[in-house]
Amino acid sequence: MEDAQQRKRFCEEIDRDFSVIAPAGVGKTFSIVERIYNIACHCPQKLKALCVITYTKKAAEELRYRVSERFQQHPNKEALSKYLAQSFFGTIHSLCWQHIRWFNSDTYTLLPEDRMLREQFLANYCVEEGRYTEVLRFVELDKLLALTEDFSPKKTVNLEENSAFIPNLQPVYGYSPEKRNTIAIQQAQNRLKAWEADYKNGKAFELPECSKGGKGFINTFYETLAPFFEHLGERAVAFIKKLSQDYFEYRLQRGYLKHADLIFFAERCLNTEKAKIYFEKHPLILLLDEAQDTDEHQFCYIQKLCALNPQNRFSMVGDPQQSIYTRANVQTYLDLHQRLIAEGKCEALVFSKTFRCPKKIVRVLNEKFPHILCQSRDAQQVNYVPLMSATEREGSWETITIPPVSEGIEPVAHEARYVSAFLKNYLRDNPKKLSDICFLVPRKTWLEELKQSLSPLGWPLQIYSNKAVYRDNPLFCAVLAFIHLINFPEDGFELAGILHGIFNISETDITLFDQPLQIISPCNPGKSPILPLLNALFLLRKDVSEQAPWNGIGRIIQYFKPLCPTSDSDRCCEELILETAFQVQKAECSWCALECRLQHYLEVAIENEQTPCEDALQGFSCHKAKGLEWSTVILPFFYRPIRYNTHHYPFLFDGKIVWNKYGWETSTELLNFRKRELQRLLYVTCTRPQQHLIILDDRALWKSETANLSFGELYDAI
Repeated sequence: MEDAQQRKRFCEEIDRDFSVIAPAGVGKTFSIVERIYNIACHCPQKLKALCVITYTKKAAEELRYRVSERFQQHPNKEALSKYLAQSFFGTIHSLCWQHIRWFNSDTYTLLPEDRMLREQFLANYCVEEGRYTEVLRFVELDKLLALTEDFSPKKTVNLEENSAFIPNLQPVYGYSPEKRNTIAIQQAQNRLKAWEADYKNGKAFELPECSKGGKGFINTFYETLAPFFEHLGERAVAFIKKLSQDYFEYRLQRGYLKHADLIFFAERCLNTEKAKIYFEKHPLILLLDEAQDTDEHQFCYIQKLCALNPQNRFSMVGDPQQSIYTRANVQTYLDLHQRLIAEGKCEALVFSKTFRCPKKIVRVLNEKFPHILCQSRDAQQVNYVPLMSATEREGSWETITIPPVSEGIEPVAHEARYVSAFLKNYLRDNPKKLSDICFLVPRKTWLEELKQSLSPLGWPLQIYSNKAVYRDNPLFCAVLAFIHLINFPEDGFELAGILHGIFNISETDITLFDQPLQIISPCNPGKSPILPLLNALFLLRKDVSEQAPWNGIGRIIQYFKPLCPTSDSDRCCEELILETAFQVQKAECSWCALECRLQHYLEVAIENEQTPCEDALQGFSCHKAKGLEWSTVILPFFYRPIRYNTHHYPFLFDGKIVWNKYGWETSTELLNFRKRELQRLLYVTCTRPQQHLIILDDRALWKSETANLSFGELYDAI
């Protein structure tokens, strides 16, 4: 079936369900909008049942806007708009939060950050005697609690009492050392014997380690101890699951939910009689966008929703080639795709005509990527979907070779100089705004390095991959500090911080101030510059403290906003403060509750949207570039090794505990997992340009590293 026929079916056959594979730039958003438009044309009342789920709030807002714009072309647009207002557009987590509020009688606060709650839980947690003693001998409780994020808090079965696992260590003790490693091996054997004696006597509190004696001995050491580590890992995972459940119930008892709780708790709410009755009467039209970014628990929730009413409809659109987020297992998506098709619940469609990439780029993609994304080479990788170009633009895909670096010059600076010279010639032959040119790199820290090297050469680079937290925003901190003073007006330390940080009062003047730092009552007359400020803060507190939070918060923002340096994130912070104040007042809570809720946001990242500057080159991390496009895309640092963060042991990988860096099998699995994800990230990166793709061949600048991959190595390994 041709591409046009498949699109037509998805858009117009609204009584059938589909699972669509939609590669980069094929116009999936347009097709989703058209499908919704056809639902509205044939049965506008069904818009009330429409539930559109996508990966981010921004994407959901964009979809709703596009649908609303499309409805403007309908003769009955006013009526359709009213129905559309009753549709759901959002993330799976926002849908779960809605269901929790509908079907659960208790009120919960959604915690963006739970550090304080974790500390309280750990201080009061009692471990059942004898059940997890062996695990807690070797790893601290707080480290195990940190690993609970990877598990849903479902019911678990307690382990039997500990039965000591005695490993057979003879292969280590009987190892025949090479002459040059004799001393190191003997020392390792003696340490292991001492550890074994302590372990049998219940005195060992550290795991056995070995880093010397040669590769053969180190391999033997960890292979011999592998059954012990596996046994300990199984008990640790069981304990982590129990911790996950216990901490979840602890949060519930105190009226808190975390973002990660929403799926599981909403699933629990679906089991209530209230939810079952509601969904029996209200069938749903579920439409899942970016399905490849949906994880196992989210898919389970969607499937459970579908099962509540036989009239429910479910279609999804995704692209396994663009699965680049570690938390979502692409195999889970592919398995569901195949199962829905095999069971006759969905029909498979594949869109293949790209409206973004020109002919030359499509030709190179179709030549290169069948060898990079290829299940015959790697059974766990996805297969490449061939593309066709819908545009008449020829475009270009070119590689620019950068010569070796001169002695004494840093590779980044050398590459930036070469880029500068290239840009001058390129813009001479291809006149365009600087903002039409984007640099994409797999590591956001590289963008800052590139910016620092390009700026002195006269090339401004606008970066979007930096993430600030709310603690970094002056307005947020000022408002939160004053809310604290509403609750504790005698807190001189907080007042000193406001006087110094916001009003620029010197530390000397604050120290020499001869009256108490407080805003409970007006200050006595005097000459200090602090007096009028304290009296002004006293009046502000008197004014707003008599009001409910939602009524008074606008006055506080209005007071402090002119005093704080402006920031790109001010609008996000204002919206968060106002929304939190509204929720507090809705729950009939106090200023203390507002302070507590806002404090939880201090270390939370601000999702800040910047407007592109036309006179600046654009810089994005490859992950953040997903879904975006530019006229020209340049890939610097193409052969630069991508170093991954050092793990803090123990950590979880694929549901197993990794205790040390010498877990050979796990290390190989992890490397292969990273390679697959990086191959898909390369695909996403190479499908962003509308006209030109330029690769900087900088292999002469960067030393290849066995343990680290680069885009260039993946590109050449064909």
